[in-house]
Amino acid sequence: MNPAKFVSEQKKLAGNNATLRIMVAALFVGLIVNAFVSYSMSKRVRTVILPPVVTDRIELSGVNFSDSYLRVMSRYIMGLARNYTPASARGNFDELLALFDPSVYAENKTRLYTLASTIETARVTSVWTPDTISWNEGRREIVVRGTRKEYVGEQKTSDALESYAIGYSNNNGRFGILRIAQVDLPATTKGDTK
Repeated sequence: MNPAKFVSEQKKLAGNNATLRIMVAALFVGLIVNAFVSYSMSKRVRTVILPPVVTDRIELSGVNFSDSYLRVMSRYIMGLARNYTPASARGNFDELLALFDPSVYAENKTRLYTLASTIETARVTSVWTPDTISWNEGRREIVVRGTRKEYVGEQKTSDALESYAIGYSNNNGRFGILRIAQVDLPATTKGDTK
């Protein structure tokens, strides 16, 4: 064996080894930088949605929802929860359940399916017309006031002004309903009437 050739090959392998170490270190640094950039972008990224029926710009982020998004979601939620017939109640409630936060899904599923059974048995029809929508982003609560007309069969049983509070969560930009509850509000409550 030629010692000069052996030393030459050893130096060549040591050089390759050093190059590989530098490349691995550079990849590790790049991975760390990528993680920090991805994390900072996730806090700043917004999703802008503009469906055909919406005239305002809707924005979602990991921290806040835009006012127009809260307005649209409150109308949609209350439309599903309070506009129903015996034939549509179960379908409306199925669609509404998809919006609930996973932490409260099971209890609301039971409650809504029991209500759907009652609606189907008693042949109840409900019509909800929103009047005022207001929200508190800090408390994560939307208050919707409107008129609800209820019929059993062909007979009108109620025509009243009602207010509902919708508690919601924001899990990385995903809207989740925590609760929908009827509340008593004075008739002078101010809010957004758009």
